Amino acid sequence: MHKHRINDENFIEEMKKKNEEALRYLIEKYGSLVMAVIRKRLYLMEEEQEECFDDVFLRVWEHIGEFDRQQGSFTSWIAGIARYRAIDYLRRYRRGLEEVPLDEAVADGRDRVFELIEKELSEETEAILAYLKPEERELFEKLFVEEMTVKEVCEITGVREDAVYKRISRVRKRMRKLFPGCHMKEGGAR
Repeated sequence: MHKHRINDENFIEEMKKKNEEALRYLIEKYGSLVMAVIRKRLYLMEEEQEECFDDVFLRVWEHIGEFDRQQGSFTSWIAGIARYRAIDYLRRYRRGLEEVPLDEAVADGRDRVFELIEKELSEETEAILAYLKPEERELFEKLFVEEMTVKEVCEITGVREDAVYKRISRVRKRMRKLFPGCHMKEGGAR
């Protein structure tokens, strides 16, 4: 049992030791920030907010070893995780809407929800792209935004396939480190 008090100076180390008191401290200290980030993105999905909140803290618990003070503040790190988990929930919700046949009156409301979700996803994509070098950004846009295949990207850019895969790997590693909640899936078939 951990005897000492959890505080700003030791909660990260205690989280790494899987001290549940540190998790309670974290939720108490950062819970309102995390919920504000989630509500901003999931305001149309109140029933999903609590689940997303729990998911964010589970991610932090599982990935606390990836936090690097040199990369930025803990506040920014946890807010980034909350942002990207909420975006994952939006994507899942959008996929669910696409699969449900609706009558015309409901379809109008659904279209408005789609617009809002697309706007949010677009803003998050821009935030990610801001961290990339120009050649990485071009590759990212072609594969993940335009959903081209690696083969198509090679034909357009003249870059060899193995070089494209190496760049993808480097970008993914950097994005996972900067945004632990972010899951980049490759567009199209290989």
